[in-house]
Amino acid sequence: MSSPGRTRPRAGFSLLELLIALGVAGLIFANVGLVLRSGSESRERDATRGDLDVQIDRTLDRILLALMSANVDSLDPTAPSPSFQNALEYVQNLGVQNGEVVLGDAERIELVVNGGQVQWRQRPGELDERMVVWTRWVAQYLDGEQPNGVDDNGNGLIDETGLAFVVSGTQVEVFLCLERRGDDGEVVRHQRSAVVACRN
Repeated sequence: MSSPGRTRPRAGFSLLELLIALGVAGLIFANVGLVLRSGSESRERDATRGDLDVQIDRTLDRILLALMSANVDSLDPTAPSPSFQNALEYVQNLGVQNGEVVLGDAERIELVVNGGQVQWRQRPGELDERMVVWTRWVAQYLDGEQPNGVDDNGNGLIDETGLAFVVSGTQVEVFLCLERRGDDGEVVRHQRSAVVACRN
């Protein structure tokens, strides 16, 4: 028999305790979700940066290799710095045969602004012209540059595009800037430049 002054211990949780437990669990799940989402976005950004790094290195290497064997007298146009051009036509120096320099077909490397592409063309304008896209994602202008008639980024060039060639004697300086929007909407940009000496 139970004594009349004592109450039975209650079983379960009160409504207030249940609400507090649900609130704490909700906060924990929300924080875990934020951490997972942040990690996923970080991986996507890293993947976009990695893709861009590989693409800019590969494209710049192709351009430099092509210009390395170009005959310096065939470079067109040959405007010196601070002028630049976003297309360069040249003829490959294939070597010497019987004391004569042997030249290849005309080639052209150019920026197609509307498509943001670097294109290589062999025999440009001919019926049997060959064309290969070396990269997409070319930025409209180099990092820090704006179309305002001023050298915004301090490299000695004015309003230079995402692909720019500067000819100086037997050397060509190549500037390349690629940009790509990641899945998170953030724009990632990479820029490189290099100098190559053409063959005489």
